[in-house]
Amino acid sequence: MVKVKDVLMYFGVITMLFFAVYLIIKYIREDEIFTNLIVGFCVGLVLFLGSLLFRKNDKMQINK
Repeated sequence: MVKVKDVLMYFGVITMLFFAVYLIIKYIREDEIFTNLIVGFCVGLVLFLGSLLFRKNDKMQINK
């Protein structure tokens, strides 16, 4: 069974890597594209950190 925390973690990492690679491959000259990349990277980062927080809370509940 697929767990929500695993989906959040992997989707967050893939999103961050995708936008980072896109940024490296194409040198950004337009402000609009650069803003979209920053937003995409931040969304991936939030998803990844959310999965880590979710995992931490899950471990605390198991220990109780």
